[in-house]
Amino acid sequence: MFTLYLLYQRGYPLLAVLLSPAVPFWLQQLRRDSLAGTTLLWRQGAWSVERGGELRTVEMLPESVSMGRVIYLVWREMPDGVKHRCWLFPDCAGREQLRRLRVRLALQR
Repeated sequence: MFTLYLLYQRGYPLLAVLLSPAVPFWLQQLRRDSLAGTTLLWRQGAWSVERGGELRTVEMLPESVSMGRVIYLVWREMPDGVKHRCWLFPDCAGREQLRRLRVRLALQR
């Protein structure tokens, strides 16, 4: 809601009005975030994801990319093939951890 207010204040009232019906959808998506509390791990040359105390092996897909300060991750869980996407921002992890992740993704390409 605050973002819509900022759009309005910066001279885009029509855009703020057009986007306002989507707010309930966005809030519902945030509430159902299935990746909250997920930990991405790199151990012995393999990626895995820990969520809810369960450790799953995953395959990091080539669509994963580092865009400066933001990292877009796409992975597939190995036994069932479910695909997940995630945006990582600078406040998601420590600076050194994110740097190592960027390097690992670059080496994987």
